[in-house]
Amino acid sequence: MKHSKKKFTYEKSLGSNVGETILNAATTLPPNTSQNLEEDYIATVITDDHRMIGCFKVAHEGRNYFIPEPDPIVLYFETARGLSKDITQYKQNLISSLGLVEVSLEKSYDYFSRAMASTLFMFNCLEAFVNSLIPLDYKYSKKMPQKTEVYTRDQILREISFEVKMKTIIPIVTNKNFHVDFGHKFETIKNLKQLRDNIVHTKSHPKGKHIQYNHLYALALDFKYSAAIEHIKDYINYHDPNRIEECLCGKED
Repeated sequence: MKHSKKKFTYEKSLGSNVGETILNAATTLPPNTSQNLEEDYIATVITDDHRMIGCFKVAHEGRNYFIPEPDPIVLYFETARGLSKDITQYKQNLISSLGLVEVSLEKSYDYFSRAMASTLFMFNCLEAFVNSLIPLDYKYSKKMPQKTEVYTRDQILREISFEVKMKTIIPIVTNKNFHVDFGHKFETIKNLKQLRDNIVHTKSHPKGKHIQYNHLYALALDFKYSAAIEHIKDYINYHDPNRIEECLCGKED
């Protein structure tokens, strides 16, 4: 898989009539902004190919800067892709080094550092995308024997499990059902969640005196990283076509 096209939270194509489009865009704020322009104004940069990119303001060492705001979903995806693109070779390097003590020490770190970082960014990408699909005013009703609990969007993000979001809430919101249409790909996502949870909530083996994390490392060694990155891309583009696109710049990774 080639590297991804860079995308930004606020991005507008200006077309050929740049001057007129800038005037129109400059008076158009994103949804849910107030009338207080001091709080809601948008700084932008104009690219050579006539795109207007939104920037966020940050104070750093006594000065104000305006930085283009990347789409975090694409950013996390591309970070995970970059970390995992050579993961098979790193795994082969590790396995082939196991008869050489000093080399295997280095190759163990090479493989597992990339494997675990890639896993975390894959899941961050997926979770950020799932959360972004839930409308601000959406309420989820959970029926129980004696009562019905109603969750606001903020409560959904904090309290509802990732699997319930994906299998129940997102199909209601989007009228699309990935885990039914692509069951084998959803199994990959479930396996990703399992590995991510084991990394984030790392636990030593209760009976281990010397070797305590073999279960975690075995999961990381067996996980199918290439399939996972492809299936995450499929999930995102299933709901938002072309959100993740291969870059056509012609540059190699």
